[in-house]
Amino acid sequence: MSARLTEPITYVRTGQAARILGVSRDTVVRLVANGTFSAYRPAGSHRYLSEREVSAYKAEKEQRSTFLRTMTEGAEASGVYDIDEALAA
Repeated sequence: MSARLTEPITYVRTGQAARILGVSRDTVVRLVANGTFSAYRPAGSHRYLSEREVSAYKAEKEQRSTFLRTMTEGAEASGVYDIDEALAA
């Protein structure tokens, strides 16, 4: 049986997570409330989120944004959004 090494879990507070994601602290609190993030909250204390979970969410959000931008650029290049020409036909 081999020993399994694990990385220690690094936690960030909601304000730090907000800065990482480029959103407001209130948005992070809502993301915790709707289950997007799990959070550890000692009694009467701040919420702590896994930095790895926050970073993974940010990467997924950036990947989605890149995909949508690419799709939009392709649609614009093919004339999908040329409403004036479509109405004139």
